[in-house]
Amino acid sequence: MNSGFHIIFLLAITFYCLASATVAMSLFLYNRKYLVLINAGIIYIFFFLAFSQYLYVQEKMNEASRSIQEPVLLSFYHSILYLFLGFGIIIFNTISLAKFTKGFADARSDIEASVKALIPPNSNWKPEKGLTDNIVNKYRITEAEQAVANLALLGLSNKEIATKLNKAVGTVEAQLKSVYQKTEAPGRYALIAMVAKSTTAENE
Repeated sequence: MNSGFHIIFLLAITFYCLASATVAMSLFLYNRKYLVLINAGIIYIFFFLAFSQYLYVQEKMNEASRSIQEPVLLSFYHSILYLFLGFGIIIFNTISLAKFTKGFADARSDIEASVKALIPPNSNWKPEKGLTDNIVNKYRITEAEQAVANLALLGLSNKEIATKLNKAVGTVEAQLKSVYQKTEAPGRYALIAMVAKSTTAENE
């Protein structure tokens, strides 16, 4: 096989590994699962391995060019090795990321199910509605706190809220803490139950 093919192939694998590792790290930052971090570390190793091989082949071609020789042709052994390396990385990354992504989807479904369980049958409130006016007025929730709390009621993580509102994670945490202190709710699930209960038929 021609070395030019190997350069293109290894470069493609290098970028694929880098993209996959970046996705894996993003998933880890989202859910803090250390298995995902380990997976990202393995993919980064694949990335460095593929990139080092790319540099090796590129250097061999440069040497041939400087000495005005014929383009370097890698042995059949190297060709098979690179193909196994490439397809092995693709299969490993695809299976791992698919598994972890499904796990996060299942976790999100569990959160949504928990939220629904907290809402009384006679309540017409939904998480999309956010804090009700009576809760905001009764506990003097500021507009900034309301914006953060409304997203928390939807099940978003503090990091996701910070990204969506273009705020620091520490600011989001402080504003949520203020809402919890004002309403005396221990956390977002207790806040969900409080808001949902405030909109039941008896309370209205």
